[in-house]
Amino acid sequence: MSISSPETQLLEATENHDSAKVRSLLKQKIKIDEKDSHGRTALLIATRNNDVEIARLLIEAGADVNVQDQIQDSPLLYAGANVNIPDRDKVTALTHAKKKGFKEIVAILEKAGAK
Repeated sequence: MSISSPETQLLEATENHDSAKVRSLLKQKIKIDEKDSHGRTALLIATRNNDVEIARLLIEAGADVNVQDQIQDSPLLYAGANVNIPDRDKVTALTHAKKKGFKEIVAILEKAGAK
């Protein structure tokens, strides 16, 4: 029996909705954006599975929200996010991205229909 890497364990725990295991693995020095055989990161799996708790844990731990899988799907697509929902200050992600000079994010948001 072979022991799987912490990265493989993270992918499996995410697929299995095991937030306790994910939390434990994130305390280790781990390649959080490691991909599975389909090019999916744990964050892509969590958003595809609509697992908000694990997605939040991964994002807070530094997961790259822009990674795409083999068919170019992204966490934003899997999450089905409404890019025009404002935050508590009534400011949208597009406005924040523009203010901070994040040109690539602005382009992604505008492509996704942000106004």
